[in-house]
Amino acid sequence: MAELLGERAGTRGPTLAELEFFAEDSLVTVIPRVNLSRIELIAGDFGPFTVNEACAVPLWLAVCLKRAGYCSIVPPSWLRLKALTAAREEEEQSPELSASLPFHYQQIASLLLTHAAADIPQACHIHEVLEDIVTVRQGKIRALLQRIVSEHEATRPARLGYLGSIELFRFRPALVHSLRTQSSLHSESAADHHWPEDRDFSSMTGSL
Repeated sequence: MAELLGERAGTRGPTLAELEFFAEDSLVTVIPRVNLSRIELIAGDFGPFTVNEACAVPLWLAVCLKRAGYCSIVPPSWLRLKALTAAREEEEQSPELSASLPFHYQQIASLLLTHAAADIPQACHIHEVLEDIVTVRQGKIRALLQRIVSEHEATRPARLGYLGSIELFRFRPALVHSLRTQSSLHSESAADHHWPEDRDFSSMTGSL
């Protein structure tokens, strides 16, 4: 969390481009349309590819093969209308941030809907449901930030819940500010409850 928020000394949080780069390493399933020999890369070896035989490859490679017309991409199970509709309902009904979607769900969905929309059933509806999910989650994150710095929450640790990578990027400045504020308030509260070093306990009686 500290690394993603850019809290380590001399560091910054990742950029949007870097987050997309990380997301592109996610594995997806492709269905080859042509036979291809093994592809040997620094990141690993992939293939050989046989027509109509499903295989898993990194998202970036799947997009390259798709753009070349060499494969179709199988959308992940969570990027289907039924699953996303259920995820939206969960987000709307629960005050907590759901963990039902991948950490990089926004980047993965964006790349697949951009480059492989023809392979995704009901892609337009999926895009709409994703927008609803993002909107609901952003509202809950804003409410969370308000609670972190409120008097009621100031004396106990904040529970951030499950934030996606884009959400961490978007709300990073506010999160850092809120967590620092809470940490300061928590430290002050703890200091107020310290026993004085010269406290005389000799008059206290009773047993534990």
